[in-house]
Amino acid sequence: MRKRMLSLLLIMAMILSMVPVATAEGVVIPEELNLSVTYYDMAVPDGYDGYPFDDGAVPFEAGLSNPDFERSTRDPGYVSSPAVMKGLVQSDLGIGGDGNRFPQFNTLNTTQQSITGAYFHEWFQKTDRNLDFTDSLTLKLKDPDTLVYYFDSDRMDEDGNVLAAGAPNRDGFFPLDGLGYDNYDYNNDAHNYHFTMKLHTTFTYQSGQEFSFTGDDDVWVFINGKLVIDLGGQHSAATASILLNEATVDVDGNKLNLHEDADGICDFDLFYVERHTTESNFKMETSIPLVPTYSLTATTSVKDGAAGEVGGDIYKIIDGPEGQELTTLGDEVYPKPADKAPAVVALRASPRDGYRFLEWIEHTSDGDVTSAGQDKTVEMSRDRVLEAVFVKVYSLERHAENGTISASPTPFETSGGKSYYVAGTEVTLEAVPATGYAFSGWTGLDNTEIDSVNPAKAVITMNANREVTASFAKLLWDLDVVTEGDGTVTAD
Repeated sequence: MRKRMLSLLLIMAMILSMVPVATAEGVVIPEELNLSVTYYDMAVPDGYDGYPFDDGAVPFEAGLSNPDFERSTRDPGYVSSPAVMKGLVQSDLGIGGDGNRFPQFNTLNTTQQSITGAYFHEWFQKTDRNLDFTDSLTLKLKDPDTLVYYFDSDRMDEDGNVLAAGAPNRDGFFPLDGLGYDNYDYNNDAHNYHFTMKLHTTFTYQSGQEFSFTGDDDVWVFINGKLVIDLGGQHSAATASILLNEATVDVDGNKLNLHEDADGICDFDLFYVERHTTESNFKMETSIPLVPTYSLTATTSVKDGAAGEVGGDIYKIIDGPEGQELTTLGDEVYPKPADKAPAVVALRASPRDGYRFLEWIEHTSDGDVTSAGQDKTVEMSRDRVLEAVFVKVYSLERHAENGTISASPTPFETSGGKSYYVAGTEVTLEAVPATGYAFSGWTGLDNTEIDSVNPAKAVITMNANREVTASFAKLLWDLDVVTEGDGTVTAD
């Protein structure tokens, strides 16, 4: 069994960039594991003592707080208890249509201690009430002989850097300090106290693997979608552990049905919540070989758009029974491949009405990389952070009989007889008559837009859909006829 585990760890060592550790058997074991995590920063309820936030924080918007965070005795539903509150979530993990994985609030739990229920679904997904950050949590190898990895918020930072011997302990687990809604100064101890974290990865099951956690506030761990560690509630640091074997059960007493075979790949989901001052502790030890993952984060923006403006959506293209299908892109995490090619994800940036797709931007440590085309294929051989950029456009419809209307600059797009320009673009129009005709006037323009020197020219700013007509009149010429001698001239 040890040989099989060492073999797995050897594969993992080949795909991790770190200083390795060699065992007596000559097998190289990775010194650390980097696990992709997502944080959600929460705003505290309106009017909570001590707020607004420090200078430089993201502006706090009234009404966009989550009432489950920093609840006080002023709230009629608040229950104060330092003890662990089991049963706050259901024993089955929720999985949304977009692939998002989340604990489900237990509506059958009549105590519902210190959770409103109405806002619980927002704890682990992006909403208007939170800010999301993708990062990694680094576990260190504790002992090559035990094959145990650990993270200890007292002695390590979130990047896995261990404090020097003799150095004082860190003052807790605060990975979002200085970020998002920024810090709250509680009794001269300023931290970002209100956030959640979720971790999803996989592992290959072998009997005898262990996992333990010590921390606060809420902590829930699911294996294969079943709740196995339940440390709910606003409590002081509490500890729970699980030993995996053929007899391991979930919190309801149902066997997990784990097997040591080719199909022994298991899902591992951990959810952590810090929702109350002043302590935050996060300590874990595991001999479960959690597979490091790469994360795919994709957001949208509108070039020169207003705050909160949404110009389009990002979808994942999948192969369905009737061909290609589009599905909502959720929080995407992909195992780092060892024995096969990395996963390939097909994305599509889809503009909403009144918008057009402009470009993709991939944010990398070496700078931003842009690319064109609404469809983009992403190879998950590293963490990928993408941004689909859209532009707001307005249509210009030109009508001219017995002449034309030229327009400059070139439009962003032309379709259906209309030209589409990016919002704010200044467009110069010029009425050009056909032979035998002269320009006579505009329809659809304000007088301030018409050139005072040459009325056949105009400049408009595309801040709305426009329809412009240029009129032309047939030219009339005077004919003087002079006769000499007897005779007449007739005109027909």
